[in-house]
Amino acid sequence: MNPIPFTPFIPAPDVLPRGSSGPRELGRTDLSQLCKVAEVAMRVTGGEQRTVVIHRGTGHFRAPNTYYVGIGGPWKPRNGVQALRILEVLAHSFHDYATRECVCRKGLFTVPSRRGRPALAGRAMDARERMRKMRAA
Repeated sequence: MNPIPFTPFIPAPDVLPRGSSGPRELGRTDLSQLCKVAEVAMRVTGGEQRTVVIHRGTGHFRAPNTYYVGIGGPWKPRNGVQALRILEVLAHSFHDYATRECVCRKGLFTVPSRRGRPALAGRAMDARERMRKMRAA
């Protein structure tokens, strides 16, 4: 699968109060199913099994043993890119250890290109070089 653009900021999930029902769900899944759809190797066994509830909103919520992930649109259970996006939210917003191990160092996400002026010598100047240049002027 080709890398998809990395989302630079994913907000932290809100905690749902006990006894409250979460947002209306579109579907339920778990980490192993998401990894299978995204074609990512499941690298962690054992531990707590958490249910991932998919909902249409954009917010993310946490309840005991349940993660609520908002996808902002319709849920397509066999869409690999959507599964990668959900894995990204689980890894970087919920800080889920098992998910982080599955996506770590796999080249699944590309960093957006940096904006700004290009480096003069192919790399940034260090403080000593900047001071020398400033004093020479």
